[in-house]
Amino acid sequence: MKATFLLAAATTLALVGCHSKNQGETALCLGCYATKSEAQADADRQNAARAQVTAKDKALGVHQEYLPCGRYEPVQRPDGYWYVQENRTGCPATAGQLDPHPGPVTAPKAVRKIKPGGKMP
Repeated sequence: MKATFLLAAATTLALVGCHSKNQGETALCLGCYATKSEAQADADRQNAARAQVTAKDKALGVHQEYLPCGRYEPVQRPDGYWYVQENRTGCPATAGQLDPHPGPVTAPKAVRKIKPGGKMP
């Protein structure tokens, strides 16, 4: 059992290392990109995911100072590769933390009312 786990872990690490190679080029670090456009695409995906989380939290009544804040941006490393970094300039210190007193959740108004007896109109 222990040997199987170690073999699976070693295989996973080997696959991760091989996956980052680009057709004969040297291996990139995990989360690094060869071009700015590749890093920008990842930053755009992360910003879209953050916008969805923010909208969901707002609907749940989370106060503005506790909503996720900041943007993901591509940044170039000294070796020429690119990675995505979060820029939290201008964000409150409480951004992204758990709201201790979220507002009341309001239920959406029903589009159709159910008639007595459980039948829909």
